[in-house]
Amino acid sequence: MADTSTTMTHTDVVKALAALAHDARLAVFKLLVQAGPDGLAAGVLAEQLALAPSALSFHLKELTHAGLLVQRPDGRKLMYSAHFNTMNQLLGHLTENCCQGVPCAVDTQPVCCPPQSQPTPKPQMQLQSVGDTRPTTGTAGATGTTGITPQPKVPA
Repeated sequence: MADTSTTMTHTDVVKALAALAHDARLAVFKLLVQAGPDGLAAGVLAEQLALAPSALSFHLKELTHAGLLVQRPDGRKLMYSAHFNTMNQLLGHLTENCCQGVPCAVDTQPVCCPPQSQPTPKPQMQLQSVGDTRPTTGTAGATGTTGITPQPKVPA
């Protein structure tokens, strides 16, 4: 996957979106984004999402190959965390030409996960099993705006 100093290629974008286009993989990715840079152990992911270890392993492999996850050993456990640089590049690519070509102003800094030296509050999110279609409550931003505001065109 592309590094932080470059934009994503069309192929990388398609890989990332294809990996996220599955209920279980999207749930895994969202949970790891919520967990932050420390990530979670594979066993914790399986337990919290009620996924069989073999199914989870398949989904983790797909997300890792798409560049959306980082895997690291921690003793005898494998830890997984979201690859925030790739996620931010994907969001940037998707919004690059928004607002009908009018430059957009972003209300907040576009980087999702600030450096670890700054404490970040953990979002409150109710977990639900994969395939559970009931709406969740207390999910931050569920009905919010994108944070992108069109800027008026300046006459030439």
